[in-house]
Amino acid sequence: MAESTLGNNSDVVFLVGPEEVAIVTQRDILINQSPVFRAMLCGPLSEKGEIKIPDVEEAVFAIFVGYLNTGRCEELPENVGDLLYIAEKYDIENLSNLCVSHLENNVCPENASDVMQLMVMFDEGSLLYHKAMHIIIESITHSSDPSGFTDLSPELFDRIICSPDLDINIGNVLSAVSAWAEAECNRKDLEVTSDNIQAVIMGTSSVPETHDITFSPPVGWISLQSSHDAVFHSLKCYVSHKETSLCHIEVGAFRNSEIVYLLNMQVTIPPSSDENGIVTVRFSKPVFIKQENLHYVQVRIKGGGEIQKKKIKSTILSAGYAFVISPMPLRVRTGLIASITFSDGALWQQWHQKRNLASAIKRQSLAIE
Repeated sequence: MAESTLGNNSDVVFLVGPEEVAIVTQRDILINQSPVFRAMLCGPLSEKGEIKIPDVEEAVFAIFVGYLNTGRCEELPENVGDLLYIAEKYDIENLSNLCVSHLENNVCPENASDVMQLMVMFDEGSLLYHKAMHIIIESITHSSDPSGFTDLSPELFDRIICSPDLDINIGNVLSAVSAWAEAECNRKDLEVTSDNIQAVIMGTSSVPETHDITFSPPVGWISLQSSHDAVFHSLKCYVSHKETSLCHIEVGAFRNSEIVYLLNMQVTIPPSSDENGIVTVRFSKPVFIKQENLHYVQVRIKGGGEIQKKKIKSTILSAGYAFVISPMPLRVRTGLIASITFSDGALWQQWHQKRNLASAIKRQSLAIE
């Protein structure tokens, strides 16, 4: 440990960095400038003696103390992120703003990932966070050199590739993601194989949990209390017969005093093998509904007729089958409850984007082989 010289009672001695270099400053300045230092140095639980600051370099902490004494920074350090870390830790707002302003003016493809990581720690919704993300997306979209991108942490990687601003169908993007996945395999001491590349891209992601909400057929209103968007996947019908039938399904959201239908599909409902006549119908496409519209969702099930399969013969065409629809309405059991299956829209989109990206890279790899 470096030798330190204690000042008088009005001084505070910090032992900074792994070498515990002593830096002395006035107690009154610390108390007046920082509510964190005020809590540390005043009151019954106040710090006594020397204060250790092991997670900051001596040079950066000296600049920090200089700012507390003078209110100025003659020169910001190259690793300004470390100074921002101290300013945030000890609640020195003006110094934090100075560091953020400097980063906003100097963020570039080479340091964007570091800046984005800082903002994840301190202010995820800031303009600087989004600016850094935009720079990274632009870089991997338009550049064939993914070197900076390959160093991203898995958390930042997920945020980038799940961004709605990223087009995963661009060749440079696929190359950058593939390069990141290979680098991540090496960091995890995994062999670089197609399966391992897919595994590190998917990370800990799994199919989002689904939930059911009930309604009364054939027309029902759903009020879903959620703080997120939702995606609807399927519904369960309760039919009263064992014949194959046609069914028309509509799902709409109430907007601006009218219902906007987001799904309009005709499906074949097979005979139910369930003793209660339950049939699960998967939607032809996921139905995304914004959070603000989830209080008023309408689901309609309309009969389309019974399907009959009849053998036909022709002297010109070879023998085949034709499907004839007879006008018989679908009988949905009244008095019973149907249900619709949904999941968190944001989580589902993120998982779906990562799955598509992993599949595209696998196809690309197989094509090269």
